[in-house]
Amino acid sequence: MLIIFESILPVFLIVAFGVALRNWRVISAEFWPHFNNFGFYVLFPGLIFHSIVTADFTTLPVGKIMFASVLAFGSIPILILLLWPYFKKNNVSKPQFTSIFQTTTRWHGFMALAIAEKMFGNEGLTFVAVIMLVIILPINFINVAVMVAFDDTKHSVASFIKKMFTNPIIVAALLAIIFQALGIKLYGPIEQSIDFIARASLGMGLLMIGAGLSIYMITHPNLITIFAVCVKLLVLPTIAFFVGMYFEFTLTELTLFTIACSVPTANNGYVLAQKMGGDAPLYASIASLQVVASFFTIPLVLLTLEKLYTSF
Repeated sequence: MLIIFESILPVFLIVAFGVALRNWRVISAEFWPHFNNFGFYVLFPGLIFHSIVTADFTTLPVGKIMFASVLAFGSIPILILLLWPYFKKNNVSKPQFTSIFQTTTRWHGFMALAIAEKMFGNEGLTFVAVIMLVIILPINFINVAVMVAFDDTKHSVASFIKKMFTNPIIVAALLAIIFQALGIKLYGPIEQSIDFIARASLGMGLLMIGAGLSIYMITHPNLITIFAVCVKLLVLPTIAFFVGMYFEFTLTELTLFTIACSVPTANNGYVLAQKMGGDAPLYASIASLQVVASFFTIPLVLLTLEKLYTSF
């Protein structure tokens, strides 16, 4: 337990430092939106591109990872949509439902990469990068489709689809796949330059998570918020464990797969909620509480996983 806790602790210490920086008056509030944009357009794409283009996929069971990712991550959207009649009966509005849907189906790649790298090094980064290749596009498409279906106002679906394919993270992933498929090797100094950006992105990304937390929302949860937290941080990891066991993952592979399924939701869904008629404050509340709760749930999940694995 101590080893797992100490492996994850640095990640959450940086997140906590981000909270402190966000509330430090020396840094103006206007700085943080620009910082987030820098991460979105430069740091994270650099990390994704470098992780994929330099990865040795021959050492990983890529096919099994892909199929397992589709099964595990695909189960939650189906589950939440099936629960819509129950939510509707209990006076959950459409905007609230879309925020529940988003916060239970999206995932925070920055945190997954940081924890995977801390525990397993480059192998961890590569494993999570494979999962990203599989789920980034489907998750975005599904969430936009649900937002459109549950919004009574009219939006240009084409404009949001266009944004997906101009999303720098998706572009970086697609470019890296092309480089891998064609066997294109980066010129040494260029590869090293991207590597510097990739290394900086993990710590900077965790600072962004901390800076985006709302202490008030964390300390004032409601039943909807708690439900979304439990589904994202407990139900999905449980599904991931059994899916991983079905595909006969090794303990390392199963741990990495479960880590990817145990992290909180992504922050970018908040913007989508704002622009497409969702409940943005509810999204922020759930996202904030998920980050804090994951500090306890991830070690718990990994410890339980290790004990269950040895008993099977």
